Amino acid sequence: MDGYWQSEKFFPGLRDSLREEFRLKEKPSTTTQKLSSQMTDENSVAIHVRRGDYVTSAKAKQIYRTLNADYYRSCLLDLAARETGLKLYLFSNDVPWCEANLDVGIPFTPVQHTDGQTAHEDLHLIAQCRHVVIANSTFSWWGAYLGQPHSSRRVYYPEPWFHPGTLDGSAMGCEDWVSEASLADHSSTENARRAA
Repeated sequence: MDGYWQSEKFFPGLRDSLREEFRLKEKPSTTTQKLSSQMTDENSVAIHVRRGDYVTSAKAKQIYRTLNADYYRSCLLDLAARETGLKLYLFSNDVPWCEANLDVGIPFTPVQHTDGQTAHEDLHLIAQCRHVVIANSTFSWWGAYLGQPHSSRRVYYPEPWFHPGTLDGSAMGCEDWVSEASLADHSSTENARRAA
């Protein structure tokens, strides 16, 4: 079998089983253990920003949208309007861009102690956070999907996932996730209400 498997429709009702299957088999680094403990205790938010090949590869750019700062800011501002005491953790291959573009008045901690050999620890840490703002990336999709349920948990995802006319991204979001499109609809409704 070959595929990205980033839709819950492939495995309905198996989320708890998959959480068990995808647990770390070996003890992670001391830094990962410390961060994991913090994230579990805090009102933590994982923010995944994928740039890299999405910005530099002509082939990737034809299919994948490069998410701009507006997407991340609208998600974070929506979350901040609902939750207090947020602690933001950034997972990105372009931290300088994030530092220059994603200021929403809440400081974030870049998670940078891992590398290609230990990227599974990043996946584990994303799953430990109470809330997640994902990129249009399989990596953060799985990090969010494997997270523990919580009554106030919010996962934000980009919609559309791909450029129109390329691939079908209509089944990317899980039932309890918040789409970028729904945020835009809410914002338009609010603006119309204020203008009336």
